Order: sequence, then structure tokens, then C-alpha cells
Amino acid sequence: MNKALILYFSGTRNTKYIAQLFKKAFEARNIQVDIYDILKYDAAGNKTKYDYLVAGSPIYVELYPEIFITNIKKKVAKNTKIKAIFFATQAAKSLTPSFNEVYNYYKNSDVEITCTDYFRMPNNFYNFLFTKTPVSQYRSLLDNASKKVELITDEFLSGSRNIKKASNARYYFTKVMYALSYKFYIPSAAGKVSINSDRCVKCKACEKNCPTKSLDINSSTPVLKTCIMCQKCMNNCSQNAFMYKNKEFDVYKPIES
Repeated sequence: MNKALILYFSGTRNTKYIAQLFKKAFEARNIQVDIYDILKYDAAGNKTKYDYLVAGSPIYVELYPEIFITNIKKKVAKNTKIKAIFFATQAAKSLTPSFNEVYNYYKNSDVEITCTDYFRMPNNFYNFLFTKTPVSQYRSLLDNASKKVELITDEFLSGSRNIKKASNARYYFTKVMYALSYKFYIPSAAGKVSINSDRCVKCKACEKNCPTKSLDINSSTPVLKTCIMCQKCMNNCSQNAFMYKNKEFDVYKPIES
């Protein structure tokens, strides 16, 4: 039986949702699947030989976040003989340069990328920037994603190629914007995050689950400059104790809608 490895990075569960759809689609086609949060995947300790790889992340400033890029390069070596799909989740309606880095990195290697594609999902950054996707649109976006996973899976397993990527010129320009955002805008936004002491029960689950160890809930400025704004802490707080600009955080809950 063929085997597939699915790796994902997810802050607000959009990407995890798509990864689980791929798991279901592959299993329906009699392919054994192992699925991992890429931060928890132990590549060195896993001796399983996989035939297929599906890897995905949300886009941050139109690119895969550095945390995903670092981990995928570390945990999927260029000499790994495997056929791969890379996907991204985004609110944007059009193609971004998110795939360029992985495509360029694995080009002419044993990692054969034959599909790169994105999934439109509800905007999850509305607390900080952009407009919130109307809740009435959530279900159609999720349903469209499910249909797209089925189509991509069939095309991928049939041997078809479907590479979507932007020009390298746009990619390098976007890399500059990404760097500037993480030097100026993201630290500024993170500095406006606070914790409602009347709600916080000091469970510290947010600190434990922070992928960049950027939280200190006992500080007056709990979010450190290393924060990447994945929002995992804010959207998974059982008490909804996080605030932005001293206002209650509007928790993102697309899957339950």
C-alpha cells in the first residue's frame, strides 16, 4: 500500500482543516496517511518511507511564513524521493508568490513537486487588518475547499502536473515587503495585545503552545517581538482573555460555523 505524509503549520485551524481534507481524500483512495503538525514532526525518528508528501501553511504577507519554510527544509531533505503537493490557505482571491521559495529550493532535487495550489478561506486577520469575511460565506468557502481537495488529489495521483507560482521578480519584491512587515508592523501590532486579568485563569496553555515562545502572560506587554501573529494563542484561549487595543478579541471560528 502506498503511503502519504501530510505536514502542516496552522495558527487558526484553516490549514489544519485543509490538511485533514487531504487525509480523508487519500485514505478514500486506499493510501495510508500519517498527518503531523510540522513543528511536532520528528523526521529523524520516523523511518517510514513515504510515496507522497502534502505540505501546507497559511500565507503571511503573501508568503509562506519563515517558521514553515525553516521546518520544511529541515524535515524534508532534498534527497528524499517523494512526489509532492504544496498548498497554501489565504483570504486573497488571486495567486500569491507563496510557492516560489519551495519550488525553487526543491527544483532538480528528488522531491518532485507536481502540484502547487491555494485555498481561499475566510479572512482570519480581521482583528488587526482587512475586513472580516461575512459569516454567511464561510460554508461556501469550506465546501469549495473540499471539492478542490478531491480534484487536486485525483489529478495528482493520475500523474498530472499543476504548478502555480508567481514570477520570481514578484517573489523577491514580496520578500522585501515581508521583511519590512516583520520589522515594523507586526511588532507594533503585537505590542497592542494585552490580557484581561479578570478572565485569564493563568493556565498558561497559550505560553506552552506558542510556536515561537513569544508569550509572557505575567508581563504588562505579554507578546514579545518574536511573535509572528499566527494567533494560535488568541483563538484557542478557553477564556477569551486576549484583547487588542484594549478591546475584546473577536475569536475566529470558521469550522464551527
